[in-house]
Amino acid sequence: MLRLSAWILLIEGLLGVHAYQQTFIESPVDVSVIEHDSIILRCSIKNLAGSVQWTRDDFAMGYSLETIRNYCKECEPYGDQSKGEYHLKVNNVKLSRQNNFECQVTPDRDNRHKELRAKAHINVLVPPKKVVLEPGPQVEMKSNLPSKLVCKVFDTNPKASIIWLHEGRRIFDQEIQESVRKGRRDGTYDTEKTLTFTPKPEHDGSTITCRVEQDHELLKDKFLEKHTRLRVYYPPVGPEILGYENGRVYMEGDQINITCQAVGGNPPPTVSWYKGSDNVKQDLPYRKQGDITYSVLTLRATSKDHGSMYTCQAWNNITQISLPSIPVYLNISFSPDLVEIEGPDYVELGKSVSLLCMAENSNPPAQIYWWVDGETSQGFTRQELSPKGGYKTYSTKDIFAGRTDDRIQVSCMARAAGREKKVTKIIRIKRPPEIPAITGFPTHTVREGDILALECTSQKGSPVPELDWMKEGVRLQDQQYSKVDDTYSTSKLTIQVTRQDNQAEYSCQAKNGVNFVPAVQKENFTVYFPPLSAKLYMTRSTGGPSIQIATVGESVELRCETETSNPGPRFNWNKNGLQVKNGVPGMESAGKFGGKISTNIFRINDGLPVRPEDNGSNYTCIAYNPTIQGKTIEKHFALQVRYKPQFADDAKRLYTVKEGEDLAIDLEASGNPNNIIYAWHNFRVLSENGRMTFEKGRLEIRKARREDAGMYVLFATNSVGKSKISIQIDVLYPARISSVSPLKEVKQGDSVKIYCKVDAKPITNTTVRWTGPLGFDSRHDGRVYFDGNNTFTLTLPRVQKTNRGVYRCIANNGLDGEHDDTENTQVQIHFPPEIRKFARFSKFSENRMFPTKIPCYAYGYPEVSIYWEKETDGKLNHNRFSFPSDGKAMETDSGTWLSELEINPVENSDFTQYRCTANNSLGSDTHIIRIVHNSIPDPVTKLEVKQFENKTVRLRWEPGFNGGFKQEFIYRVREVSSDRVIYEGLARHEDIGEHQQYIEQYIILERLGHYAFSIKARNVQGDSAYSREQFETLKAEEIQGSGDNRLPRVVIVAIVLGSILVVIIKLIVITCCVKQRKSSRRERERYQDRQSSESSRKSVGIERYPFSGDLYLSPPSNHSGSTYSDQDHYKHLGRSLSVPGESEGHTSYTSCSVHGTLGRQMSSGMDTTLEDEVFDLTRSGNIQISGSLHQHSGTSSIHPNNTADRMLRVGRRSRAGSLSSPCNEHAPPRLGASALYTGYMERRKHSTGGGSVSPPSIPSPPPPVDISTLTRRLPMPPPPPVNRIPNGQPASFDQPIGLELPSRPNAAEMSKELSRRINEMGSNPNLDPPDSMSHLHLDNFPQFPSFPTSNNFTNPRSENKYRQHV
Repeated sequence: MLRLSAWILLIEGLLGVHAYQQTFIESPVDVSVIEHDSIILRCSIKNLAGSVQWTRDDFAMGYSLETIRNYCKECEPYGDQSKGEYHLKVNNVKLSRQNNFECQVTPDRDNRHKELRAKAHINVLVPPKKVVLEPGPQVEMKSNLPSKLVCKVFDTNPKASIIWLHEGRRIFDQEIQESVRKGRRDGTYDTEKTLTFTPKPEHDGSTITCRVEQDHELLKDKFLEKHTRLRVYYPPVGPEILGYENGRVYMEGDQINITCQAVGGNPPPTVSWYKGSDNVKQDLPYRKQGDITYSVLTLRATSKDHGSMYTCQAWNNITQISLPSIPVYLNISFSPDLVEIEGPDYVELGKSVSLLCMAENSNPPAQIYWWVDGETSQGFTRQELSPKGGYKTYSTKDIFAGRTDDRIQVSCMARAAGREKKVTKIIRIKRPPEIPAITGFPTHTVREGDILALECTSQKGSPVPELDWMKEGVRLQDQQYSKVDDTYSTSKLTIQVTRQDNQAEYSCQAKNGVNFVPAVQKENFTVYFPPLSAKLYMTRSTGGPSIQIATVGESVELRCETETSNPGPRFNWNKNGLQVKNGVPGMESAGKFGGKISTNIFRINDGLPVRPEDNGSNYTCIAYNPTIQGKTIEKHFALQVRYKPQFADDAKRLYTVKEGEDLAIDLEASGNPNNIIYAWHNFRVLSENGRMTFEKGRLEIRKARREDAGMYVLFATNSVGKSKISIQIDVLYPARISSVSPLKEVKQGDSVKIYCKVDAKPITNTTVRWTGPLGFDSRHDGRVYFDGNNTFTLTLPRVQKTNRGVYRCIANNGLDGEHDDTENTQVQIHFPPEIRKFARFSKFSENRMFPTKIPCYAYGYPEVSIYWEKETDGKLNHNRFSFPSDGKAMETDSGTWLSELEINPVENSDFTQYRCTANNSLGSDTHIIRIVHNSIPDPVTKLEVKQFENKTVRLRWEPGFNGGFKQEFIYRVREVSSDRVIYEGLARHEDIGEHQQYIEQYIILERLGHYAFSIKARNVQGDSAYSREQFETLKAEEIQGSGDNRLPRVVIVAIVLGSILVVIIKLIVITCCVKQRKSSRRERERYQDRQSSESSRKSVGIERYPFSGDLYLSPPSNHSGSTYSDQDHYKHLGRSLSVPGESEGHTSYTSCSVHGTLGRQMSSGMDTTLEDEVFDLTRSGNIQISGSLHQHSGTSSIHPNNTADRMLRVGRRSRAGSLSSPCNEHAPPRLGASALYTGYMERRKHSTGGGSVSPPSIPSPPPPVDISTLTRRLPMPPPPPVNRIPNGQPASFDQPIGLELPSRPNAAEMSKELSRRINEMGSNPNLDPPDSMSHLHLDNFPQFPSFPTSNNFTNPRSENKYRQHV
């Protein structure tokens, strides 16, 4: 039973396998594809049981994209596998050997299905990419000559087929050759086909095409073509002559037109005409019209063209030779070219003359006819051939002179070719000439160079005489001879007069034949001429021959000798371009051309011996003739004087060179002769070595050494003598310090001297400077002493502890490129210890379990010992506390000691106070330092606020403990009037130094006012409280900063307004002064008869300095004069204000006088006076000044703003208002009564150089105050106290000068009182000082402060700038 079942299953399996066997539905086949295209190899399988893969060239690739791309980058699976499609797509197919593919299907695991295989080959088609046609897109060929065209194509598959086409039709009747070879790429072919083409003329412009095809269905539409255009060259046909008939006769003057043409030809031919057997080419153009090229021979028939032969030729670059036409011969009929009568022009009476009439070249021969004095006559005629191609005709006629007429008229006529030509000849009968007439000779003397126009005329004689000009019997050239109508003749002669013409004989000769004697007219004249040249030579004063060179000590003279001149010349002499006195006339002798030879002698140095400085002097002899005013002759002579060598007085005597550098000295001596021998000495004869070389006066020292310095002597010798010059050579070397003082230890208050020894060249008192602690620089205090040798000593008087530290000696003598040489020494000051106790270093913070170090700095000397202990129990555990138990401290700087307490680690019990104790032999100091926890910063302390400049404020404070973190500071500005904070900002200061206690900052506020300032500190933990507010009032009047005064803006505005007011007042014063001057003049005349008997009134001057209260009185003046007195003019009080000015280059003083008037000095130095009795001092009894004072440097003084207007302004205003300063912008410092008189306003100017000054010379007024006699300063009572307001500001005041005037006295009484007081001073004449004007100088008058030019401060709203103070 079991066996039966097995067989049944076996039979069923076999039947099932056969029924469902895997097979190809579509198997791959061989395909063709164009290169770079894509192709799909198809493989479809039915009942797939195995696995499918593709192979390439028997190499299995699988069927996944990844495995296929590993072996074929251009291949990829393609198709729907669910439908059994396992195609392979090949992209960008390329021509290669790997184009064999196979689709494989493996059996199943049970081998029930058979293996399937199907191969396919890809045939890659490569079409042509480029066709090459040689020789190019256009080819030139000659007709009927074969030419080759080559067509090439490369790298094709399959082999390309090349076809030749002409105008689109395939060429079969020409020779064609083909060659095929393998291409550069495997599987490709190169094909070349050659066409041998024989062109014809009609092929010109046609096209030949090379077409490339391939025999494959896919490539049938991918053919390529290349074209070339034919240019066929061929010769023309012809040439042919048109418009010519053989044997035709042209009349002279006819227009001849003959055309030559050629047909065809490529390129178009050239057509040209040629003349004669020599083929002379004619310059005639040719033209092209259609297919015809032609040239026209055009000419006007003349006798010269008779018998001429012309030919025409045509050619182009194809013809071997030019093609000639038939010859053209011209036959011209013309009249004779020339008809003339040959024979003599003159005949003697009773004799015969033979004449010949000749007709030149004619065609046909000419006929000749004769006329004698109008009657027809016959002659003998003959003919002959002319070489010009025609005929010559001759006729002979004899004429007898048997009549008494002056002439015979004979005519000859020639007739030919229908034209006639006639000529006439006059034969004259001979007679002798008469004496000619001459015009143009001068009636006075002429100068050389003048132009004379002479004319000679002859009116008698037959034939008309010929005229010749003669000079001294020699015929002259360039004469212009002419005849006028055979009636007379003339000859003109133009001459430029020369010296040879002086008294020379000029003659004019007339002649008309050998049978007659010539007629002659003669003349002469006088010529003035200057010398043409001169010679200048030197001789000894004792005489003898000329010499070229003089020797020092000889007496020589120059002789100037001129050539002949008429009249003789005059002489001038120049030396080095400057005229000197004239020479002495010498001998005079006769010269050529009737002139004179002159000599002039110049004695050099007036006959004294010559000197070395005369060598090279240039002398000029100037010879001229004033009568002629012609050319001036100058002869130059360079005087040569033999002298021994001399060196220039200004020759350089001192030379410097830097050590190691080169020095070249060039010295040159002048001498004559200049052959100078030089020798160098330096206490010995110098010889050249490796570093020193000599060449004449040149000394070169290379790499100079110090030992090269010294005195050098240069000797110069020539044949005359020897000289020498001494020079000093200094070798410069940089400053180097040899030694400095050792450590100095002194007590406070002692003086210290430290020295520095320097070796340098040059060395001066500025070679060394010292620097030291706290910015010390010796250049600013001048405490360095230089002993003149090598030692510089610095003295420090009364030293303090701040003077301790390192002092550096810096040496530099200023040589270029050298650096400072420095050495240090130390000065130690003995003083007891002082521990640094800054607030920010009195606390330190650290976290628990971390190590920390607490510093303690102490200042002192000698050595300071520092000890540590706890403030609570005094004991420190050495297990965690580390410090020098012996008190040994480290010196970090001069007199600065450091000891650090190290705690490792920090515990809770360590947050307490620690005592630092510093000791030395002079004392001790202690300080408590705390360790605290991190916190907000402590408030700042010691805040100071101070106005620095107009709106600038300086803040200065001490920072406190920073809380254990980096801290910053916030400052706040509060305006007190409005109680508002106007600014609150960060103070970005620089890092503060360990030994720096304070921080400074400058801020600028926008406006003045009363402000409150405060500062707080900030760290990461928070902010401290603001410090206590500090108040400051910013006022324009208080200007402080850097020790310089600053001017408030209000003062500037006041000055500007005051200046404008001054200008306005000046204009008013000028106008009024003009009117008042006239009134004053009339007033003086009215009072002239009432002059006072006090003729010698003493003048007085009273001046007051506002600052000191001193009164100046002038002693009596010696001036004499007259004055007058009048009660009606008691008001006039003299008053002057004197300030320095400038007049004509020297200092002067301008007095502006006011006595009931307003006087003003103008810028030109002239003052104008306005007289108006408005200044009534006697009503008030005093002179008052309104102004203001302010506190300055702790003393009361008149504010610099007090201008002259304020000083002159009186308490009671008069009708004219207040008086203003008549002078410049700075107010004068003194006021005073300088003149007391009435009814007169005087203007004056006092000069420092004039001594005693008196008023102008005016008849009536009294003498002004004479300030030239001012001698002494008398003490006056001090000024009254200045009223103060509570805030310290000055109050306005009215202060009397102190001169009490009686109530309404007259002018005479006031003058007497002042004179009495002056006389009390004594009459000592020695009281007058050397400079009587010195009391007027304003040198000590306070000046307005200058405004700052640099801005070191910033506005709080923009940028803040800070300063730190150590």
